[in-house]
Amino acid sequence: MRNEKNRPTGYGQSLFEVMFAVAIASMIMISVVSLSKQTISSSDFSGNNALANKYALEATEWIREERDNDWIDFYNRAGPNPTLCLEDLAWGGAPPCPDIVDTPFKFKRSVILRQVDLDATPGNESVEIEVIVTWTDGKGMHQVKNITRYTNWNI
Repeated sequence: MRNEKNRPTGYGQSLFEVMFAVAIASMIMISVVSLSKQTISSSDFSGNNALANKYALEATEWIREERDNDWIDFYNRAGPNPTLCLEDLAWGGAPPCPDIVDTPFKFKRSVILRQVDLDATPGNESVEIEVIVTWTDGKGMHQVKNITRYTNWNI
């Protein structure tokens, strides 16, 4: 008979234990990779959203300048065809709008102008503008809106 005291112990793992350890390690790696992918995707969306907000603000400031230059022309633009493209900060045509020049993800910028008359008093007119910047990425189409109301402050 063999002596049980002389039997080597701790030199090997059973196949079951090895497979269990590999499965646990695989699940951890898959979780880390998945989390990394989500983080990168969220970071890309945040960057694009910030860029879209910048384009919307840029258009809002340009429109404010147009209002200051000539109120009558500005007010009349909110007439029969109130949706215009602003791809390069110049009054463009009706949608579909071309891409904003030199932008990634094909950002598009348009503006909707609405005449708002609070009452019948002359000089009490205002124009509400809605600047819309859209872009498309791997998750679909997204948009940013900026709504501002302008009045003729020169009177």
